[in-house]
Amino acid sequence: GFMGAVLPSDEDEVAAEACRTRDAECWTRTLRAGVREDALATLDAIEARALEDEEVVCALGNAATDAALLALVNARDGDEDVRERAGDVYAMCVKRCPSGAAFPAYGLVQTGTFVACAVGSLALPTALRLRLPRHDRFPSVSAMVWHSSIALGRYLFRPEVRAWVQAFGRARGRETSALEIGGGAMVAGLAFSCSFPDEGWDVVLSDVDDNAVVNARYNIEKQKKNSTGVQHKDAFCNCRLERRRRLGLGLGLGLTVPRFRDI
Repeated sequence: GFMGAVLPSDEDEVAAEACRTRDAECWTRTLRAGVREDALATLDAIEARALEDEEVVCALGNAATDAALLALVNARDGDEDVRERAGDVYAMCVKRCPSGAAFPAYGLVQTGTFVACAVGSLALPTALRLRLPRHDRFPSVSAMVWHSSIALGRYLFRPEVRAWVQAFGRARGRETSALEIGGGAMVAGLAFSCSFPDEGWDVVLSDVDDNAVVNARYNIEKQKKNSTGVQHKDAFCNCRLERRRRLGLGLGLGLTVPRFRDI
């Protein structure tokens, strides 16, 4: 139960990543061509796409668009509007760069790891589409999907468990919180949120690893947009984020707990 699971690739997301890189290669060629109107339109397109999906920033690095942007910024005899716009887009990409990746990439290829995680039951099949956190050399425990989290995610969809949770929520008579501590990829918490999307639960996902928390925020938005096998239109809307706070434990210890609220 403590081993990292080997999950199948999310083929749709792998194909989308290849598409992002091809688009970035086209943008690089256009920027290097030096045609003012084309360059400005391309810079607008880069900004819009990167604001929509931070993974576009990694595609820009894979296609050497970072170097093309920097060349425009440093071009002394270039068009002033293009130079200023390129600087704005470059700065935006630095801010939007996914955790664990780098912009500029300096020639490094920074592909993501996208997996499909089947939770749910035969009656309510659910597939979580996850991006795993990037890491420098060795994956941390928070960057893995654990067998135990998948087992718990499936357990939460069992009819008797769903009936008990629903009865417990009704008995409380008010908003009730479900807390996942040290969630890593947050599979169990996401499964809970999907299993009880409209039951008034405030689902709290936590981990001491900042990279895991940032990555979980991305995955929550990803589930809202394109999860497959989700039975309810409001699934994942009860996962929320709150900035980190410290909770006192025994012997004066502390635990960093980010909460997902109002994304």
